[in-house]
Amino acid sequence: MRNKFKKLITALAFSAVLLSSLKVNASSVIHDVKERHDIATGVQHVQIDRFTNNGWIDIEVLKLDTKNSFSNLTPLISGQGVSKRAVLSDMINSNGAVAGINGDFFETTSYPMALGSLYGDNKLILSTPEVAFSRNSFYITKDGKGGVGNLNNNIIVTNIGKGINYSINALNKISKPYSAISILDSNWGAKSPGNSIGTRNTEVLIVNNRVVDKRTGGVSFQILPGTYVLTQVGTGLDSLSIGDTISINYGGYENLAFSVGGGNILVSQGSVLNNPKFSKTRAPRTAIGINSTNTEVLLVTVDGRNNTSIGMSEQELAEFMKSIGSHHALNLDGGGSTTMGIKYSGDEKATIVNYPSDGSERPIVSGVGIKSSAPVSEPNYLKITPSEKSTFIGFSYPITVEVFDQYHNKLQVNPESISISSESGNISGLNFNPSVKGPGKITASYAGITGATDVFVHSEMKELILDVGSLQMTNGKIHIFETIYGKDDLGYKKKINASQVQFSATEGIGIFEGNKFTAQGDGVTGVITANYNGVIRNIPISVGTQKENIFGFDSIENATVSVNPNDDTKITASVILDSETQDENPSTALVYSITPQKEAQSASINYKGGISLGTAQYVGLWIKGDSSGGKVIASFRDANGKTGSAVLIASVDFNEWKYVEALVPASLNGNIFLDKLSITISDEVELVSSIKFDGLIAGIKLPLDWELAKGSSVSGDPRNFQGETEGASRISITSLSKNGGDNTQKLNHLQNKNVAVIFNGASPETMAGINAGLKFNGNDVHNIKTSNGTAFITLQSNQNGIRSANAAQWKPFMAAMENADYKNIVIMMQHDPENLTGAKEKSFFFDIIDKAVKSGKNVFIVSPGNTNSVEWLSGYRKVSLTGYGNAVLDINIKDGNLSYVMTRY
Repeated sequence: MRNKFKKLITALAFSAVLLSSLKVNASSVIHDVKERHDIATGVQHVQIDRFTNNGWIDIEVLKLDTKNSFSNLTPLISGQGVSKRAVLSDMINSNGAVAGINGDFFETTSYPMALGSLYGDNKLILSTPEVAFSRNSFYITKDGKGGVGNLNNNIIVTNIGKGINYSINALNKISKPYSAISILDSNWGAKSPGNSIGTRNTEVLIVNNRVVDKRTGGVSFQILPGTYVLTQVGTGLDSLSIGDTISINYGGYENLAFSVGGGNILVSQGSVLNNPKFSKTRAPRTAIGINSTNTEVLLVTVDGRNNTSIGMSEQELAEFMKSIGSHHALNLDGGGSTTMGIKYSGDEKATIVNYPSDGSERPIVSGVGIKSSAPVSEPNYLKITPSEKSTFIGFSYPITVEVFDQYHNKLQVNPESISISSESGNISGLNFNPSVKGPGKITASYAGITGATDVFVHSEMKELILDVGSLQMTNGKIHIFETIYGKDDLGYKKKINASQVQFSATEGIGIFEGNKFTAQGDGVTGVITANYNGVIRNIPISVGTQKENIFGFDSIENATVSVNPNDDTKITASVILDSETQDENPSTALVYSITPQKEAQSASINYKGGISLGTAQYVGLWIKGDSSGGKVIASFRDANGKTGSAVLIASVDFNEWKYVEALVPASLNGNIFLDKLSITISDEVELVSSIKFDGLIAGIKLPLDWELAKGSSVSGDPRNFQGETEGASRISITSLSKNGGDNTQKLNHLQNKNVAVIFNGASPETMAGINAGLKFNGNDVHNIKTSNGTAFITLQSNQNGIRSANAAQWKPFMAAMENADYKNIVIMMQHDPENLTGAKEKSFFFDIIDKAVKSGKNVFIVSPGNTNSVEWLSGYRKVSLTGYGNAVLDINIKDGNLSYVMTRY
């Protein structure tokens, strides 16, 4: 299947060409990305990723040059005939085609039936049904003229000796109640229906234009090439006798070179139809068209009903067919039937290049194929494909070199006869080992033919990124380092296989087996070191916990009670201090009263704001039981608001003091809070009792020793320094605290700057108090502001993406990113673009960023985050601002040189 996330940036260079050739619905098209592939002589496959106001549309186009004598349209049917369905890829393989699409609409009866015509390779395979049920067809006449419309079914069988004509309902089609006369030939299948459609079914076998057998309610006839069977449930064939001589006249079909049935006409005589019967639903679509000079046939599929393509309405499909040159066009079967397959030269089987909406190919009755009879000739060109176009020094990349002739036949050659070279690195066999940074080429030659492909070479790895930045574990716990990246000197990341990384740990803290670490010991700290070709990453680790006294339960100031069900006729509760204790201070008692109920009842002590447990891994406390048989549960919450619970006692079957412990749920992270202690009674009893708590402790994760972890390799950003401010263009960007925090220092810092931006917005009064050359809120609607060669782009976004927030901003954003006058670009978004859910839009966005970076632009993307920080990623600076803490991003530009720092107070 096609690579849905292919590198879009390559195609950006062709945008002007694409947009000029694809003007359909120009107001709704944001961008088109096209890739062309020659399949056979006169046959081209074009992949189009269309980005519109409504979403992405994946379009596949097959173009057939009808002037090419080696390639032509061919009908596709199952290898078992039209009475059986088959998937398109099997049809392409069995019919010797190089490519194809699904064809006509069909009924899925016991004998599947395509509804319209099918003609090709000098034979009629399917006729249209009788006039009352006639359907549109796309056709090409023997003199090469294309058209769309009804093909009248005027097939006549004549009994020459008796002078009787028999009007034929259809060729190779039968449908209930089978009362119309149909003619079946070997394209139907191996056998006629026989008595499978009823004991009254009459069948007449014709061989060499003579009736040789006749059966009513009999077994099936074998249908060999050159033989025919007339079939009808009724009396219409009674006049035919064995020995009668017959003739068959196919009428207007004899003037055809090709035809296929379909649905609505989309384009006729160069005009897009506005048919009220057009389906307005966006769905997968298939269509066929021909241009005004009858020199190019267009086979089209449009994907839909999936996360990457929204599909088209029939009106949109009609307009698209017109836009790519169709003078006539017909809608074919769509939905789950929409399929395009290509049998690439050298492959044994066809490949499906679109995404069928059913998740796999749907068996169909007919298809439209393309055959090529071109001979194999001398080598003509090379296709060079490295495993990756974006490469890194220190890695090896396999190269595939294919040799093709002038007809696009793939030739089998000795790989040792191919010479490969590159000024960007060395070649070892069929592997490229980059060594020179920047854009480059890989060149290959064979038999006097030379070809080349572009590559980009990044530096060697400068920094390692592990899946965790630290570890706090307990004895025996395991961590597997699976996701490992290296980062080059521009912040671009490359995934590294864990088997290529050497791991080690401080002695006595644990052991490594490959990338699997098992913690050992208790109460120890140290460091884990990952080493990739001398690039080091150290992370601190601690194993074990330390007990800390948290709360003596000697105060109920922040304690309240709750009951479930909330009905004081069934259950009541109160919280008091009690003198019975484990130390000299009071304990806390939960006093409760319950009546017999079928459902469980619970009473709880709730602590306002929670009791802070730090980074607790477990809790321990004393409980004085009441032999009630109840279950005691602790409820926790972490700093992110995530909640969890742990059972302290499954059944209170004691009435003395007992020390108990329970693990904090592993799903909770960071600072943990104890919010509630509860007792639940499931028995139907009447009870007045109390349960007491004392001496809460927490098993706190051991602190990490960050000093030990110093010495990691880092990919430093050469522009991250405090540049000269005298005579510089000074830019300051910050977020304000919205919860009553003091913003004085940040607002003072913005004064007298060339550009002052409040990323999360401020009131008009606040903005009026800032003295700056250019000042604005970074959370406004989309706009582009400029100052001294720097563009400030505000992009509206939501969790689904940029388009869904405001599609109209995409075109001006793209234009700004390509504007040579903007050397520095600051993009402000209220959602981190790396977390957007629209995968294709996200990929497209970052390809644009990548192109801008590689053209020499300095790009900053500002979005909300959990920390005030700047990270260098893939050539751009990712700026996170929280609004908390006094932090300002300062950018200075002097004499064209940019520097930046995150200033903190």
